[in-house]
Amino acid sequence: TPAGMLRLREALLKPSEPPAVRSDFLLRLAWTQCLSPDELTACISHYQQAVETELVICREKMRRGQAGMRNAREQYVWGMLLKNREMALQAELNWLALLRNGLANKTREAEE
Repeated sequence: TPAGMLRLREALLKPSEPPAVRSDFLLRLAWTQCLSPDELTACISHYQQAVETELVICREKMRRGQAGMRNAREQYVWGMLLKNREMALQAELNWLALLRNGLANKTREAEE
């Protein structure tokens, strides 16, 4: 309806909030001191596998493209939304590699 489109436009023109970080994994990671090194490694591995799976799904969606778009701009925007998701997932995997390396270094230091 015209009234609905007016409300949509008003909502879209409001300033956006900065990205919010909501991660169950990060919350759990903060409290892993009570876990053994093997248990912590297993938690990280399970999470990494989930992120890798999501990345594969995201890339497959990108490969297939978006059907039913009204115009080239809409198709581009939706493609960029998927690209944003892909980049975030890849950044998470990169961070997990840093986490693993850092934890390995701390373990070696503790053993010396």
